[in-house]
Amino acid sequence: MYSVDHLSRYPFFRDALQNTSPNVMHDVLTGLIARPYILRFIQSLIAEQTPFSLIIVDLDNFKNINDNYGHRTGDAMLGCVAADLARFVGEDGIVGRFGGDEFLIVYFGSTAYDGLHDYLDRLYGEGGVFRKNVLVSGRSIFSTATVGCAAYPRDADSFDGLFALSDKTLYRGKSKGRNCFIIYVPEKHAHLEIPKLAQRSLYDAFAFMAE
Repeated sequence: MYSVDHLSRYPFFRDALQNTSPNVMHDVLTGLIARPYILRFIQSLIAEQTPFSLIIVDLDNFKNINDNYGHRTGDAMLGCVAADLARFVGEDGIVGRFGGDEFLIVYFGSTAYDGLHDYLDRLYGEGGVFRKNVLVSGRSIFSTATVGCAAYPRDADSFDGLFALSDKTLYRGKSKGRNCFIIYVPEKHAHLEIPKLAQRSLYDAFAFMAE
């Protein structure tokens, strides 16, 4: 769970904390920022014209974990991944749970392609978040994820536009076999369409509160 001091660095959370308990802002299962508040935080950054990168993380084949080992093990897996993501991001941003096995990283360290590539490469490598065995409920489960990323305002200047591009790159990663990250590059991805088999994008699939 993020401390009040950590959240108070950001105007959105500092204002929200005047009337809202920090417990309400956190997802009960993972301790990350809950979906309504991470989405409102993103909206506030765009309103303030604060540059950042939006990273969508989707755990690979998570349904198989629930089906094969039970939801208790699945919940434990989500908790382990959430803790690893929060540790990895550290002081460079905020991590929220988008829904199910999807997470959002708001990253302030870089909006440039090279900087993002190095950062995400560490996420899968020396950062120790993915492509490793995780011990949960007495079982060793290999953890991988697919990641899509786009930057504000470099790639999009609106909330909906930024999510659409991040979502598109995520599905591009899934189409390439998962267990990879894709950073939005207009020359490569501008004309791609989310496959028809994905009837709804992640952004459309989860209702959210916006004020």
